[in-house]
Amino acid sequence: MGSHGGLFYRYQDLAPQLVPLDYTSCPDVKVPYELIGSMPELKDNPFRQRIAQVFSDDGDGHMTLDNFLDMFSVMSEMAPRDLKAYYAFKIYDFNDDGYICAWDLEQTVTKLTRGELSAEEHLPHPHLRAPWRSRVRGGRRDPSLHCGIWPPRVLGINTRH
Repeated sequence: MGSHGGLFYRYQDLAPQLVPLDYTSCPDVKVPYELIGSMPELKDNPFRQRIAQVFSDDGDGHMTLDNFLDMFSVMSEMAPRDLKAYYAFKIYDFNDDGYICAWDLEQTVTKLTRGELSAEEHLPHPHLRAPWRSRVRGGRRDPSLHCGIWPPRVLGINTRH
């Protein structure tokens, strides 16, 4: 396992009843998000669920060993800045449409403030608030109707990975 040996044992320790010490015998094992999200590195991070979703194969936060190693590789100080930016973009793109839109920004603010601000406080400027209010379908905000969108290239992020 080389330099990832320590991480393997951390992964195995999260769910010893699921992950055998001889991981090669069942490489499709996944550790549930509930255990991943409770790790010291993630438990106080307001984006822990979104981080786990982005690194998991099915977007459900449940991780294979490869997912787990990828996450820690990107989180390490040694990871290239472009790679960190690429994953940061994916984490903030809550609706996975390839853009950072007003709905994504609202989700970000909600996570950062732990839901303690109202929507009015999230978008305090009338020129932002009014068009956002008009993009409602059936009484709920529709994330597919953007009032302001920023594709990754505008943010200087290369998404071709």
